[in-house]
Formats: sequence, C-alpha cells, structure tokens
Amino acid sequence: MPTAGEAADLLDTAWGLGIRWLDTARSYQVSEARIGDHQRPRPAGRRFHIATKLAATLVPPGPRAKGVGGRILHSWAASRIALARHRLDVIMVHRAGHLSHPAVRRFLGSLRHRRLATRIGVSVQSVAELKTALADPLIQHVQLPFNLLDDRWLSPGIQRTLMRRPDVMVHARSAFLQGLLLLDETTRWPAIPGVDPDDMRARLDRLVVQTGRQDRLDLCLAHVRAQPWIDGVIIGADTSGQLVEIADRFARPPLDRQQVAAVRRHFAGMPEDLVNPAAWRRYRPQASPRASTTRTTSASDKPT
Repeated sequence: MPTAGEAADLLDTAWGLGIRWLDTARSYQVSEARIGDHQRPRPAGRRFHIATKLAATLVPPGPRAKGVGGRILHSWAASRIALARHRLDVIMVHRAGHLSHPAVRRFLGSLRHRRLATRIGVSVQSVAELKTALADPLIQHVQLPFNLLDDRWLSPGIQRTLMRRPDVMVHARSAFLQGLLLLDETTRWPAIPGVDPDDMRARLDRLVVQTGRQDRLDLCLAHVRAQPWIDGVIIGADTSGQLVEIADRFARPPLDRQQVAAVRRHFAGMPEDLVNPAAWRRYRPQASPRASTTRTTSASDKPT
C-alpha cells in the first residue's frame, strides 16, 4: 500500500497528466479517505470526478434479508463523508446481483431522484449481467472487465444492446488481465487446459511488432482504447512513475480497425475460465493480483 504522501503525489501527478476520473470503493481500505483528504482543500473546478461503490458485503443472500436499507445508507454516507462530496458523480453496487434486492433499488432510486448521485452504476462480471444492467433504466454507468483476450463483449448482439443505451457510460477494467499480459515469466498463469502461457506471450510479442507498438503495455491499452463503446479505462497505479509510463502510452494513437481485427484473429475464442479471473481458483498455479489502494481512471479519447 502506498503511504499517504505517495498517494497524494500520485493524485497530483494524475491531475497534471489530464486524468479527470478516479475509481474507488468502500471496500478499498483507506482509498476514499485519501482521495477526500487530497480533494477537500481544492476548488470545485480542480476536483476529480469520482466513481465509487457501495460496500461489497452489505446485501446478504435472499430478497428478505433484514437491515439492508440501513447498511446501504451507512455505506453511502461513509463514502460521501470520506470523499468530501455532497453529490457523488457515480455510485455503484459492487455486485450485479444486489440490484435485484428491493431495498437496494429503492435507495439508489432515491439518491438519483434527490440529486445526491449523478449516475447509478453497477460492476458486472459476465455478459448476462451486462444484459440485465442495460435493460435496467436505473443504470447509467457500467464497469466491466475487458482486454485483448476477451471477445465476449464484442458479439454483434451485445454491441447492438450497447448502442441502444447511449446514456450508459462504460468503464473497462482489467486491461492487463490482472497483470498476466505484461509478465515476462509465465509461471503465475492459471494452468487452464488448452492454454499455453509461453505461446500466449509469444503471440503478444508478435502483435507488438506487427502493430508497431512500443511494448505489451502499449498494445493492451491501444486495443482497449480502440473500442468506440468504451468511455474510460480503469488502471491501478502504485507510483507516480507508473502513471507517467501509462500516460506516455495514452499519448499514442489507438489501434486502427485492421489492427483490432488482427488481434481478434490471434485470440478468438479464448476460454472463459482464462478471461474471468474469478475462475482461476480452480486451477494451479493461481495468480495473485496486487491490489492498489488508490486507483485511477485514465482518460480516453471520449469526453468522460
């Protein structure tokens, strides 16, 4: 975990690089408090837009679970106080299943009606969850995992559904598949049948050369940024140096259509157990992704 001073330096660097969105959550330890400490003395025109999530464990199983409304209120109030905001730009539920709970829906609807949250959002893991979210008029912000191995979201049906909801802002996380796509050694890859990590690394390196990118970091970001349906890319950073490196890659153009098509030819039909880190626990070895206390949303070409 970065120190408080390192986190403040990271946020100063982010603002200087033109980043205007931050992604955080009640569950990210002291992240909200550190963001709030950094933002509190700044005038309104020099504050980040912030997307945060309600506590991940606030809704027990079952629609009749008691006390949910109180826990939601406590989570929202704690986020608002920590972030030093009267109105939250985006408030999300951490798990898509929480949206089916009546108390959750009532509270989120009330926040939007009272203009205490500009957008209501949800973090999704699967295509089915995305479809459900896009069919819900309450939802105007979606966070989902996407990287160049993951073509689940590129089917014509999903793309048509996204086009029917232009009011929904989409932020993509896991551009590096929990860091696996950037590793030179492959021992941390999950041992999924039919997946050869050394071959995957070789394919990535060939694509770096073919597309004229600087490295795998550049390739991964350029592919995500080439998707017109994605409004922002969520990237964790531990140091200002990492953030400067990421911003350097963002200064380069995204992949063009032919290059995106080449990526799809290389990685079409990857197993869902590979692109969904939640499935990795069933395999050995299991990767251990690092958590970042302060997470930043890097600006894309779209005005988000």
